[in-house]
Amino acid sequence: MNCRVRFWAIIVAVNAAASVLAPFAFGGATLSTPIARVLEWSFSSFVFSTCCSSLCIVAMPWLAPKLFAQFSSPFNWAMVALLLVACAAVASLIGMLIFVVLGVVPPRDILREWVGQPLKISIICSLLFGLFFTVIEQLRARLDATTIALRTKERDESEAKRLAAEAQLASIESRVQPHFLFNTLNSIAALIPDDPGGAERMTGQLATLLRSSLDQQAMPLVPLDEELHVVRNYLEIERMRFGARLRYEIQIEEASRRAYVPRLAVQTIVENSVKYAVSPRREGASIAIRAAASNGQVTIAVTDDGATGRQHGRDLRACRRATRNQQPGRATSHEKRAAKMIRAYVVDDEPLAVRRLTRMLAATGRVDVVGSSCDPEAAVTYLNAHGVDVLFLDIQMPVITGFELLEQLAAQPLVIFTTAYDRYALNAFDVNSIDYLLKPIDAERLERALDKLERLRSGSERGPIPDIRTLARELAAQLAPSKRLERIASRVGERTTVLDVARISHFVAKDKLTFAIVNGREHVVDYTLAELEERLDARRFVRIHRGTLANTGFVQELFPDVDGGLVVRLKDDPKTQLSVARDRVRELKTRLGIL
Repeated sequence: MNCRVRFWAIIVAVNAAASVLAPFAFGGATLSTPIARVLEWSFSSFVFSTCCSSLCIVAMPWLAPKLFAQFSSPFNWAMVALLLVACAAVASLIGMLIFVVLGVVPPRDILREWVGQPLKISIICSLLFGLFFTVIEQLRARLDATTIALRTKERDESEAKRLAAEAQLASIESRVQPHFLFNTLNSIAALIPDDPGGAERMTGQLATLLRSSLDQQAMPLVPLDEELHVVRNYLEIERMRFGARLRYEIQIEEASRRAYVPRLAVQTIVENSVKYAVSPRREGASIAIRAAASNGQVTIAVTDDGATGRQHGRDLRACRRATRNQQPGRATSHEKRAAKMIRAYVVDDEPLAVRRLTRMLAATGRVDVVGSSCDPEAAVTYLNAHGVDVLFLDIQMPVITGFELLEQLAAQPLVIFTTAYDRYALNAFDVNSIDYLLKPIDAERLERALDKLERLRSGSERGPIPDIRTLARELAAQLAPSKRLERIASRVGERTTVLDVARISHFVAKDKLTFAIVNGREHVVDYTLAELEERLDARRFVRIHRGTLANTGFVQELFPDVDGGLVVRLKDDPKTQLSVARDRVRELKTRLGIL
């Protein structure tokens, strides 16, 4: 039994109970009154009360809001009273027609009988109960409006707090993000054999940066001098990675050194310059940090020439010093001795990473590094002119990525990716002609990759060799940041509930809010249905109505609706039923595999 049928069943039951009591309360019936007479009065009361209540229930919710919107108090209540009198008159006339059909009242006596007791009682009852329930509904409407306004305010406050918390979290995560952290550790490992002092210094700089990130909430404000110490450590770490591509200067007036600034505020801006000015450009960029005090205020400026600079040429001297890029036509005795060795080429935009990997490959005694480059475009030129057995390829590089580099190669080499993160995405490609090495690169893991490579070269590795470019495209898609929601927060006041998306049966939009429904319980969420459609897994969530987004995993039963659409019964405890719009039936059936 759905909600609509249950509602009308309650109305009929209430009318029946009132009709039984009415003869005793208003008709003068007593316990000695014949039962037939009591039943006759009760039946008459039931017919009139049912007609009046039904007409008022149908008409008043539609007409009363319009009257309250058109007229001010007390005229709006006067109009409601007139409307109730009209409903009572029409309803009692309908009741008289029913008695005429049943043969209880002769047709010629209908008006005479109607204007007597039936009309009077109908008007009185309609006014009493109609005005009472109208007042109740008005109070309920005001309560709902106030509740919505309060929840909207709470949602806005929660959203502001969420954004502030996410900003703090993003600031911390940007310091310890896996790509930056593991690349830094790889650079430290590359320095240890040749420059132990430099490796120790870089370790201290990394520790200073991480410590500052963890202290952000305990000490949100720090002297500018301390903040610039963190900035300098960060830039020195990045300069070890980028080499001569990163240039910086810091000019601070003495009077501004003791001014307090938000912790990591300057470092975040500097990091933005490194990310968008230095990293994507071959020639890198120059970053300038300046601070000056004037009229009791401190002005801090961070500038770079990455967006408007017109520097020409490529400063790859650091990379060339770190690698041995042999030219064609210069066969050496080492090449002749290494005829059976694995011919490898290394591509990475960080000189220290190239230096360390080259040294590790040489130490295996199995690999002849015939060339290397920190410039992806130079690597494309070399690889299209010279064949190699294997390409050790970094994924994130300036100008073009490792995946885009593979698209530009005329021949398909075997590829071993080198990356600092996303191990789980790369695990899917740990087969046949493709492998990966995580930075900092482990010597034992490198040996296993070379073992696989030799099995592929000798033909002992079973199975067909997949197309490298196709795999690279799939890998690029897997490494792209995922926007799918796995969990969603519901915030009401100071309380936050984290919901697992898989447990949400459906989302509904009503009263300018969006609710996630878990086992019949409503939770306010900070997304619109349109935003949820973009962020949720399209294979599981489908829009079945303008205001409803359903989880197909909860669909238990489908049956036709009266308007030509469908009704969906869910597998939650309340056995929730949802209407499916006619224009969305086909899409739902397709998602469920019915069509």
